[in-house]
Amino acid sequence: MAYIALYRKYRPQTFTDVVGQHQVSDTLMRAVREDKVAHAYLFAGPRGTGKTSMAKIFARAINCEYGPTDHPCNECTSCKQILSGQSMDVLEIDAASNRGIDEIRALRESVKFMPVEGRKKIFIIDEAHMLTTEAWNALLKTIEEPPAHIMFIFATTEIEKLPVTIVSRCQRYTFRRITSDDIAQRLQYVADQEQFSISEGAARLIAVHADGGLRDALSILDQCAGMATGEITPQIVEELIGLVGKDWIVQFLDDLRDGNGANILKHVKAALSEGRDATQIMEALISHVRALLVAKVAPDAEELKVYDSLRDTFLAQAQSVSFEELNLYIRSAQAILNDAKQVDNPRTIVEMGLLVLCARMSDIDESIEERVSALERSDRAEQEGLLNRVAQLEQGMSAGGFNSGASGYSGGTAGGVMNGYATPSAPAPSAVVPNYVAPQSKNSQSSEDDYFSAPPPMEEYEPAEMMPPPVGNMPPRGNQAPGMVPPGAEPPRASSRGPAQKGTVPPAGSSSQTGGPARAPQQTSTAPVAIGEGVVNKAEYSTIQHNVVKYLKDTSRAMVATMLGFGQLIFLDHVHAVFAFKSVTYLKMLSNDVHKKDIFDAFQSMTGRGVSVDAVMVGSPEYKQYRQAADQTGSNAVKPKAKPAREEDIPIEGFGDEPIKPRPPKGLTQTEENSQGPAVHHTANPVNQGNVQEPTEVIIESEYPWDLDNMSEEEKNNPLLAGTLEKLSEDNDIIVEVIKED
Repeated sequence: MAYIALYRKYRPQTFTDVVGQHQVSDTLMRAVREDKVAHAYLFAGPRGTGKTSMAKIFARAINCEYGPTDHPCNECTSCKQILSGQSMDVLEIDAASNRGIDEIRALRESVKFMPVEGRKKIFIIDEAHMLTTEAWNALLKTIEEPPAHIMFIFATTEIEKLPVTIVSRCQRYTFRRITSDDIAQRLQYVADQEQFSISEGAARLIAVHADGGLRDALSILDQCAGMATGEITPQIVEELIGLVGKDWIVQFLDDLRDGNGANILKHVKAALSEGRDATQIMEALISHVRALLVAKVAPDAEELKVYDSLRDTFLAQAQSVSFEELNLYIRSAQAILNDAKQVDNPRTIVEMGLLVLCARMSDIDESIEERVSALERSDRAEQEGLLNRVAQLEQGMSAGGFNSGASGYSGGTAGGVMNGYATPSAPAPSAVVPNYVAPQSKNSQSSEDDYFSAPPPMEEYEPAEMMPPPVGNMPPRGNQAPGMVPPGAEPPRASSRGPAQKGTVPPAGSSSQTGGPARAPQQTSTAPVAIGEGVVNKAEYSTIQHNVVKYLKDTSRAMVATMLGFGQLIFLDHVHAVFAFKSVTYLKMLSNDVHKKDIFDAFQSMTGRGVSVDAVMVGSPEYKQYRQAADQTGSNAVKPKAKPAREEDIPIEGFGDEPIKPRPPKGLTQTEENSQGPAVHHTANPVNQGNVQEPTEVIIESEYPWDLDNMSEEEKNNPLLAGTLEKLSEDNDIIVEVIKED
């Protein structure tokens, strides 16, 4: 008896024998049982998935002498004739060789005749996508309204090539690729029936290489059975198919990543000596890179089972390679493969391409190192420039009492709080008289430690000897209306942030006798916050925060580092750390447990203490209490001073022994006052009394805390002033008062 190929010998005989297509076989069996067989069917799917076998089983189920039945007997005359291809009622037509309109016209003529023995006359048209458009048009009417005894079954691997008018007139069934597990199980069954042995690894390798087609797998098994003298092993399968070993390709990629060109050439030579082709090497590399990509996102994928023998090594390689590297490898390998297919000597193209890829990987490593170094140098230079700018600003503020002649602002740090707006500067330089003497900076350059150190306490500023205000610099009558201030300058306001310093004169407008209603004393009372032991000196807070942020950046936790960069460390003890923020968004972000754990690790590494992290809003009662607790820590800390209640009238001693005369009513000029009584001026520079005009009372309409979102146009146009205010706002509360002008 002639030898029959395994894929023909083990062709499915019943619906249940079809491997991996239960969704189709169950539906067709139900249609036969319930007598709901349609007139036209379309079976679509990849090669070797059982489309033609299913069509023949369906034909036997309908024309079986004991049917129609969902389990054809395969013993009756009708079934045997269909199995042998001799039935006159079941016609199998190859559309690839009968694709013209003449063959379809002949088929149309045979449709008129009744079946000879069976119940229906069935036309099985294989590779239906090969029919011409004219042939489909000739068959269209017959498919739409066939006789009751006619049934069509079309099988195709490329359903997209069929006219939509044909597809819409058929019941469509899609055949899926058979899984490697089902194929391997079927191969083991066939090997047992044929009485030869195959290892599980070899069956798995054949199943994966078959790409979902059982016919291809059985053909490979048939070849391996004829080649092997004993058990079929993976090495035999690789040698027969022309595949490279999995251990070979893993080592090959490692050498490629290391840029080892000598080992790459050795691997290529070894593969070629074993009968592999140069293009097969590149195809194996592409397949392996794709497997690594799949392993990174789906480690348990079915197609990765071929790596079970070296699973740990394979998964370790998948974790060590990045997506960018995989993308580079697969694109480069595909380009090399395309070039190799177009020449007569592909080995040279493959070797040169791989060596160039090795050199490119080495260049990438060097380029990455250079870019990191350049970024570090740029970051260092930027920090040094920022530190120099801050040092210059601090030096200028210390020397000039935070004066800015262009803006008309003058501020101080009384009690750790900025006084806000001061009396506008007069045109003459001698008009500005500072209320205290600030020590000059010893060095023009500021180090990073100085930048992150706490501001000097109030006790370092000594009151200067007071001098009478130069009356000669008061604005003349003709240039300024009563109660007005010079252009470009803000009107003066009283400081509400601390007690008046000895020897100083509060700005005009701080009190009134006949002006607006008196402001009630400000009272604050909040619930006490929990203060632990071992409070760290606040002078170290800036350095600690800087180190914590740097640690987070170095450990690839940039999001948490950026979040802490928008806040300020205001309290730290052995129990917890408190950060202050100006936005509620950062408070919500800091409540995340993952972020808290990252900050806990950073403090543990930088300070040696693991602390819990809390967040408060700037200006909240908790914020003030934590700041007060931090201020009381250390010998150099500034103790908080009680705020005096603002009364309507604050008695102030004048220059010399003469008290300051109460301010005249609103709108009363100096000339009118002289008519009521003589004005007394103790000054060495007498002036014309008729040209001197007392400013009217200042009425504060509203006040609000200063921040970057509430800057005036003058502040926006003066970067130096805006930067100074922003720096001061980190450690102080700046209140802006809006003054009503007549």
